[in-house]
Amino acid sequence: MSEAPRDADRHDRFRSDDEITRLMETLPAALVRLDRDWTIAYVNANAETIYGRTREQLVGLDVWDAFPEARGTVIEQSYRKAMETGEPGTLEVYFEPLDVHFDVRIWPDAEGLTLFFHDVNDRVRAQQAIDAALREKEAAARRLADLNAIALELTAAETVADLEGIVVGRGLDVLGSDGGAVVTRDESGGWRMTISAAMGAVTQAEYGVVPYDTPLPGPWAARNDRAVLLPTRESGLAFDPAMARAYENTGRSGWAFLPLTVRDRRLGCLAVSWTDEHVVGAEEMELLEGFAAQCAQTLDRIRGREAQQAMAARAVAMSETLQRSLLSAPTQPDDLAVAVRYRPAIREAQVGGDWYDSFLTSAGVLSLVVGDITGHDQQAAAVMGQVRNLLRGVAYTLGEPPAAVLGTLDRALRDLEVRTYATVLLANVEQTPEQAAEGLRTLRWSNAGHPPPVVLRADGTTTLLDTPPNRLLGVDPDTRRDDHVVLLRPGDLVLLYTDGLVERRGIDLGLGMHWLTTTVADLAGLDHEQLCDALLDHVDGRTEDDVALLALMIGRS
Repeated sequence: MSEAPRDADRHDRFRSDDEITRLMETLPAALVRLDRDWTIAYVNANAETIYGRTREQLVGLDVWDAFPEARGTVIEQSYRKAMETGEPGTLEVYFEPLDVHFDVRIWPDAEGLTLFFHDVNDRVRAQQAIDAALREKEAAARRLADLNAIALELTAAETVADLEGIVVGRGLDVLGSDGGAVVTRDESGGWRMTISAAMGAVTQAEYGVVPYDTPLPGPWAARNDRAVLLPTRESGLAFDPAMARAYENTGRSGWAFLPLTVRDRRLGCLAVSWTDEHVVGAEEMELLEGFAAQCAQTLDRIRGREAQQAMAARAVAMSETLQRSLLSAPTQPDDLAVAVRYRPAIREAQVGGDWYDSFLTSAGVLSLVVGDITGHDQQAAAVMGQVRNLLRGVAYTLGEPPAAVLGTLDRALRDLEVRTYATVLLANVEQTPEQAAEGLRTLRWSNAGHPPPVVLRADGTTTLLDTPPNRLLGVDPDTRRDDHVVLLRPGDLVLLYTDGLVERRGIDLGLGMHWLTTTVADLAGLDHEQLCDALLDHVDGRTEDDVALLALMIGRS
């Protein structure tokens, strides 16, 4: 280091005021004063501590000689800019020689620069921890997206072979396992095991079909509707000595067997394996059980449809299965009442592309949905199931307002190649602590090309919430989507519906909307269930499209 000459008079002037000097010495930040020739004129005690050098070692040195590592960096650029322009500046920088993150405030004046250094290591490291947590969350979100994709594939599975192919083909990989099997009933009365190809042809051949009463853990779990966890080879051999052969053939040391059961119907088993011994934790077990439940629902749907095909036409059987599985009973939170109705345009079809939904998000917020997939055939119904389930998953997981949920759903449909167009109205029923005291609620909704909601106030007046709708789903996934709000009071009723209620061939839509608001006003005094029935009675035999209704009644204080 080279020794620079001191300007003693200037330094004395800088220190002449004892009060200012004491103030600078007690500052929580490190303070450094530079002359215009880049000589260090002053450092306070905090600066000595941070730099690990005394002021006697620093004052009088050229700053670039004292800290050569700063040359050519953003530090030098910021100092020189402030010196040249006379404008204050800020800088957040990591100075590697000191292993410190600094927040630097640069104050120029006629005689040089005053620099304030704040050690922000704790803040930066906290942010780094947050970033790491966010990355973990993003990884979990990616896995959730993959599981949603598998769930969409499962909803489209039409045969047991489809289900088995989806699960052993991609589903087990998404779970982070090293393969496994799907165990289902065989026509012979025993169990059929569809085993991952990675376990080898010998394993597939030896365990392809086994007797109903075999002691192997997969069929045992299916028969007894109980999960079997075998984290170690020792535990597997204790369960059944025949597992020695399975370990030898498969090369897998950790196993979990989860029954596939729906409403006491024991349909089979999901077998999941790991190369090394593996203890399934609580969180992982929840994931496995959820995936097994999806498989069970799919298997149940397929088995149900196959049984009905023997008794009725394929279209009728399929539509009845879809109706049972997709148009579920609405969630009914305290002080809120929800009624739902669905009427197909053609009685024999049972299900088209219209749907309603009511569920609680992970934050406990009631979400209401009505939607309509383009088309009026079985394909529209199948796509409706995919969109409905994906919307549920996005809304539950994201926990954001409706506009953000619909935007994410639209992009997911594009990325997962679900090629369809759909109108959807998604609404959240919210309540602040202040509103709770008065029984008030806020309805927050976003509209993707759907007919507007109608509010029937407790005093009998009606309001059409005809805010400008955004584009329907499937057109432009990156389009802007908007949220809207309206205050609801005790006794108010909100009606969501699909276009089959108001659209008639050859009649202007405006007339249909006028009819609806007038009719709803005339039906004031009916509760939410009665209102839905009355509206369907009004259009009975005259609607050319499916009709889905969802009515929300705000409880009276």
